This record gives sequence, structure tokens and C-alpha cells, in this order.
Amino acid sequence: MTATATPAVERVTVPHGLVFYQHQRECVQAYHDGARRMIWRHHRQSGKGLGLLGLTSMAAFERPGTYAIVSPTHGLSRENFWDARDPDTG
Repeated sequence: MTATATPAVERVTVPHGLVFYQHQRECVQAYHDGARRMIWRHHRQSGKGLGLLGLTSMAAFERPGTYAIVSPTHGLSRENFWDARDPDTG
């Protein structure tokens, strides 16, 4: 006889502390409504990179797998998603 205990479900915010802008929330809602391919056509510095990183994180949490975030060059990708840091959060 084996006994198993199911842990309580906790709310997870991925990435930690990310708050989407209204236009990003609309895109995330479209993803949750079933959209699997999107083109985010927002103005410059509207948070496309951080929003897509958050959306990719949520998708990977819901369904583990291999995900790619693509930029025109390796340097640009590194600059946008690895080296870029929010001064408020570090």
C-alpha cells in the first residue's frame, strides 16, 4: 500500500514581478484563448521583448519543451534578452 500526498497548488508569476502593459495583456489573453502564432506590431520601446519573454516563460511553464526567442543577430539577442536589465529589479 502506498500513500501519496498532492502538494497544494501555489500561484506562480513567471517571470517574477512582471506586470504587463494593457497592449501586452491583450496579446497574452489571445494566447490563452488559443492563438499559437502572433505578430506583435507595437511601437518602439513598447515592451515587446519583455512581453514576449514573459509569454514564452508562461508557455514553457504550461508545456515544457524547447522554445526559441529569435533576433536578427546573436549580439542583438544577447543585448535584448540577456544583458538587458531593469534598473528597478536588477
